[in-house]
Amino acid sequence: MVDTYTRYAAFLTHKTEFTSESGFTPAQLIPQFYKFRDAGKINSYQFMVGARIEGLWMNLTKPPFNTNLKLRQAVSLALDRREYGITVLEGNYKPALISFREADGAFGRPEAAYWDVMPGWGTGTKKQQEIVQAKQLVIDAGYPQGLEIVFISRTGNPYITAAELFQQHLAKIGIRATTKTTGTAPQFDDAMLKLDYILAWKGFAMVTAAPEEVVGGYWTTGAARNTSGYANPEVDKLFIQMAAELDTAKRAALFKQIEEIIVFKDQGFAPLPSNAPEVFWWNRLQGVGWGMASNPSANSGLMRGDRLWLKD
Repeated sequence: MVDTYTRYAAFLTHKTEFTSESGFTPAQLIPQFYKFRDAGKINSYQFMVGARIEGLWMNLTKPPFNTNLKLRQAVSLALDRREYGITVLEGNYKPALISFREADGAFGRPEAAYWDVMPGWGTGTKKQQEIVQAKQLVIDAGYPQGLEIVFISRTGNPYITAAELFQQHLAKIGIRATTKTTGTAPQFDDAMLKLDYILAWKGFAMVTAAPEEVVGGYWTTGAARNTSGYANPEVDKLFIQMAAELDTAKRAALFKQIEEIIVFKDQGFAPLPSNAPEVFWWNRLQGVGWGMASNPSANSGLMRGDRLWLKD
């Protein structure tokens, strides 16, 4: 079933036993799922914190973003994060920076700290002001006539939907983006790991619910998943301090300091709202288990179905 709503309709009418979405449950359908759950007819599982954090990645090793902070700032300011949450995440979204949402313990930030407060998180009139500011930043960055950029994307949705939305957002500030599809997920990931792109949208996940995983994996110099080429000795140093710190409050303070350097001082990443994957299955289905998976598709054992059975 290619269409999301067709899949959910099949599940809600019990023509299928399990939903295997990776977190895009439409907000308007959530009450129907919870009604069945609260009646004891279906089960649900929401994956751990920090899963499916999303953002627009800029290649920091190649022109035009490698030495142009103003252009990176312009891209982030141009993104309408409310529209993204409604259009791409089906209205089921929460703000996040490089990891952790509002409810994600000591490492999260309250939602009130984002909207109309952080640069790029404006709504309504504030967002229009940010677009005007972003237009000027593009000019100040050395592109008075705007510029052309290639945006890489995986095939299918929500990837194409997101790519089209980003094209619209960037066009408002003079950045004309054309989309190049890379094919499969492995091909897309390979292009990003090789830094063979200029601009890309990607979600990433962690499985330990610890900030050391995301900072050490994505944002330290030369890290295995450093798909932007980001490097800042200050972040490397703070990461070591955070990893050695046992006090949760002190670790959280160091983590938030790292976030602010990456996102606001260096603009190494344009964060977007995200959501925590939640799956549902009817009571008849037995053998469902998750281990340390961060979303349904990451649990290959479950996807094979070799542990699943039906109880009549």
